[in-house]
Amino acid sequence: VASFLGFIAQVRGLRGREKTLRVTAILEQFELMEVRGQTIDTLSKGFQRRVGLAQAILHDPKILILDEPTDGLDPNQKYRVREQLKELARDKIVIISTH
Repeated sequence: VASFLGFIAQVRGLRGREKTLRVTAILEQFELMEVRGQTIDTLSKGFQRRVGLAQAILHDPKILILDEPTDGLDPNQKYRVREQLKELARDKIVIISTH
């Protein structure tokens, strides 16, 4: 998880200390610290969704477009993702596609 986010950060132009700080902040924000050393394919669907959201905002975009970000999640996971999206919407445009 941390390696993947580090790769995405590099692709998005983050380097050195800025990259390290941003990846750490995102791991904490999305409660991914406990799985940071795992590969994504070993994670539950809820954790996989959180990794997806984390990589989407890693470079701090102004607009975030998400297609069914809570699909397949249990009620508790849906609640947590929705709360994270509300937090993101404070300073970003968040567009969500659902059924």
